[in-house]
Amino acid sequence: EQGGAVTYVHPGYGANLDQASARELPVDLALGQVDAIDVLSNNPEPVGMEIWYRLLNCGFRLAISAGSDAFTNVADHYTPGAHRVYVQSGGPMRYDEWIKNYKRGRSFATNGPVIYLTVDGKQPGDEIAFPAGAPRRVRVKADVRAYVPVDKVEVVVNGKVVIAKPAAGESEIVVDEELPLRKSCWIAARATGPRHRLVLNDSEVFAHTSPVYVRFGSEPIASAEDLRFYTDWIERLIARVNDRGRFATPARKQEVVSLFQRALEVYRERERNIPAP
Repeated sequence: EQGGAVTYVHPGYGANLDQASARELPVDLALGQVDAIDVLSNNPEPVGMEIWYRLLNCGFRLAISAGSDAFTNVADHYTPGAHRVYVQSGGPMRYDEWIKNYKRGRSFATNGPVIYLTVDGKQPGDEIAFPAGAPRRVRVKADVRAYVPVDKVEVVVNGKVVIAKPAAGESEIVVDEELPLRKSCWIAARATGPRHRLVLNDSEVFAHTSPVYVRFGSEPIASAEDLRFYTDWIERLIARVNDRGRFATPARKQEVVSLFQRALEVYRERERNIPAP
């Protein structure tokens, strides 16, 4: 309400309720309370990516972020600023503009490389709108600059790699290709490479953009598999609260369960509205 931004940090060590730290993220996102997720953190990036990709596949807009954790209890081995998020805010640096574009997702997270993405000239956080029906071709450009070795640059559509370009340790890698699209989707770019002494707090080089969103008519981005994944997640979360939750009063417990049930209905409604194939 004061114009700040909300992100979930270090998502967990497994993309499931039991191993996740960000257990209430699917709830808060569905209720409009979250702007970003720390895909790049002291937790494994593949876990953060899976949790994030599945949420994007449910039709939510969620920017990428990064964070190096707190150092009061891990002061022996983490370096502040090793995981970073960059935001294209335009013009001179102004806090309000930075926050606005951070929440919008005009950003990338990295532990080394700089990575830029455009889709038909649109940047991460933007939407491209096409009429419903006919397939389209878009031009995807990804530009990576790195002083640490990068193995490959990939373009990801709805969680699947559709373009992969080997990098062989080059300091600049450019992807510039046309991509056929048939349905509403999100498009992002990522770069990865081997462990390097200049990459701190992490076992590999990693950079990833926030998505560009593409919409065909009124068709939503909606994966039945991923919607069911988070429906099950929230149902288990409700069961856990009912079985193990400790609250000052029954009313407090019901308040939490009711919030979870509101979020659950958002996922169920989106699954019901998936167009027939």
